[in-house]
Amino acid sequence: MKNIIFLKLPPGMILSVQEMIHSMRGEWAVYCTTSPVEALELTNRIPVDVVVVDIQLPDRTGIDFLSRIQKTSSHVVKIAITDQRNVTEHLRTSGLAQQFLGKIYDKDSLKSSILRALTLGDLLRHNMLQHLISQVQTLPSLPNMYLQIADELNDPNPSAERVGQIISQDLSMSAKVLQIVNSAHFGLPYPVANPGQATTLLGLEAIRDLILSIKVFSSFDQLKIRHLGLTRLWHHSVLVGVMSKTIAKTISSDKKTNNYAFVAGLLHDIGKLVLAENLPMKYHSAMGMAAQKKIELIEAEEEVFGATHAQVGAYLLWLWNLPEPVIHATAYHHTPLEYTNRIFSPVTTVHLANAFNYEISTHSIKWSRPVVNEEYARLLGISKNLDNLRQLCNRTADSLD
Repeated sequence: MKNIIFLKLPPGMILSVQEMIHSMRGEWAVYCTTSPVEALELTNRIPVDVVVVDIQLPDRTGIDFLSRIQKTSSHVVKIAITDQRNVTEHLRTSGLAQQFLGKIYDKDSLKSSILRALTLGDLLRHNMLQHLISQVQTLPSLPNMYLQIADELNDPNPSAERVGQIISQDLSMSAKVLQIVNSAHFGLPYPVANPGQATTLLGLEAIRDLILSIKVFSSFDQLKIRHLGLTRLWHHSVLVGVMSKTIAKTISSDKKTNNYAFVAGLLHDIGKLVLAENLPMKYHSAMGMAAQKKIELIEAEEEVFGATHAQVGAYLLWLWNLPEPVIHATAYHHTPLEYTNRIFSPVTTVHLANAFNYEISTHSIKWSRPVVNEEYARLLGISKNLDNLRQLCNRTADSLD
């Protein structure tokens, strides 16, 4: 049961909250109060996950309440309701709120905001992630080209031709996209000559996600992350993305699951880039520890940072507002048993694809390689499918090489 507190609920939100409470009964316990003192007492009595606070200036009680929560219950995710840009910026930069709602909204956006807040809460509750994030000085933002393509996809009649035109404005991006799309692993019937053709054949979502991963990988300081092996990591990420989608299409006919599996595979290791660029000496130390102790790199990250690249990557994808299944797959691709939802999902596909790729990789690494979690596969009832999935992924890797 998740516990949510609404403080000083605006009159226009009351009906939406009542409808939401009804739809989520049995999963959420919702407390509404106009008293900051009562709200603080609740946070001392019960394990609160999310607080939603209406910020009304010049009355500072809402801001003061968020400050108290920040000091006493830093894992609680804070949503501020405000239409004032200066207030939003103050709360964002000070870390007093992670999400924001305007005074005008619908019940679906309210519910979506709370669901996203619960995802972040699960991440922040884990070990030292919040402390680690505070040491990270620069986090990449969503590339403008990705946002342009996303806007096109939101159009009632999205056009592959218009997406191709957006990509063609950047010659280096066009070349990179064509190079990757013409690789054998995409299995296209003939060579693609321009981004518009690539979009038509691969699909709008796949091209959008490919653009995101290309732009993100190119945005990091190559000198700072040289010890990470950027070319090898990119190759691994593309392979895991394609393998992940192959696994998804083999087991599930759900198109969304297949699309999420692809982008989650592409971005599953983005946390490594964030840590290696912002904390290069400590990350180098983690790599050395993993090699010396012959443990997985993620275990060494836990020892050095108190958190892992999987959690940092998931946090970044949460900031980017990417879909929940993609965030979950990134967060749990090494630790799927920690993911409490025991259904086939992108968590499954990325975990398997990552392990399968390490099994067949010819690159020399000095630490232990990730392996398939057999208990997780058994709980999902896919143990008998592993050999078949492994062979499919091996053929995918052979075609890319």
